[in-house]
Amino acid sequence: MNKKHNLVIIDTDYEYVKSIEEDLIRRYADSVDVQILTDQSYIDEFFSVKREIDVLLVDQNNYGEYLSEHAIRQTFLMIPEIAIGQTIPANVRPMVKYLPKEEVFRAISDTFARFDSEGSLDPERETRVTRVIAVFSPIGGCGKSLVSIGLARKLTKLDKKVLLVGCDDVQSFAAYYDVHDFAEDRLAQKLREPDEDTYWIVMQNIGSNEFHYLKPFSRVPHALGVGRTQWGPFITMMREKKDYDYIVLDIGSRVDEASRALMDRSDVVVMVTEPNVMATRKMLRISGDSDMLPAKKCYIISNQYHSDGMRFSEDAIFDQLSAYVSWHSALEDPVFYRLALSITEMWKKDPEK
Repeated sequence: MNKKHNLVIIDTDYEYVKSIEEDLIRRYADSVDVQILTDQSYIDEFFSVKREIDVLLVDQNNYGEYLSEHAIRQTFLMIPEIAIGQTIPANVRPMVKYLPKEEVFRAISDTFARFDSEGSLDPERETRVTRVIAVFSPIGGCGKSLVSIGLARKLTKLDKKVLLVGCDDVQSFAAYYDVHDFAEDRLAQKLREPDEDTYWIVMQNIGSNEFHYLKPFSRVPHALGVGRTQWGPFITMMREKKDYDYIVLDIGSRVDEASRALMDRSDVVVMVTEPNVMATRKMLRISGDSDMLPAKKCYIISNQYHSDGMRFSEDAIFDQLSAYVSWHSALEDPVFYRLALSITEMWKKDPEK
């Protein structure tokens, strides 16, 4: 596991701390070690030994020379108002204390994202190769998002860092976990018009459950100007940053050039089908079209949920997902472990391939 960031807050104004504490813990508890110091005697004791702190939030009454004895990457000095001509060290940023708490949280998150982009807390980053897996099918409602989630879970259990991205208009994966923590609208702007801040904004909009995922938008992505063509630059950027071993793209079922382009950018394609007449006809039609499917390693998963008896031959599919009463049960099917294991084994002999 990579070392977590740490955040230390020093403020003896308990009422102010109380006003932000609940939201602060909710936002950062999973990814950051948070320590809140409000008692002066404990503050003195805490700093009696040398500390290494990523982000320090300190009010002006507790800011002092003693802090220079500690390794602090970024200090936010909370003051009543910004004073013109005030001289402070380079790693200290003044901030008006009673800004809306969302502004304070944004500044903290931006700082953590900057630290992540510098790579100092992830020793595996230099040697990591980020692989992209596209999950696609021309058949609507056949379980693409279920397969995407199941694969992401099992790759994570194989000690891989995984990011799931919903590229379809509905962002169906979010329905499985009933996600209500939506991405900021400014993420859509950065995906439309990438710049030097795009990566930091992306990192602020990554959630986690059993694996990491890019938070879904509260509205349909194309209403925000984000279509599947916008995911291409995103994939390139995330490959360069090397934060993840695998990025799983839930592409959807639209058969067009944008889907083909996303599969072209991927290392592996997982196709999902069903054992029924219409699904088989669609799959046979698309699998024979060289203009639609790129020359990639392709796994075909047959979801048995909608079945009327027509099947592919056994050597044509990788595995079958059995029919289940609930999606929770389906996620435990061994097919996902076998698929994840097969994918990870592909690069063991030649990691640079």
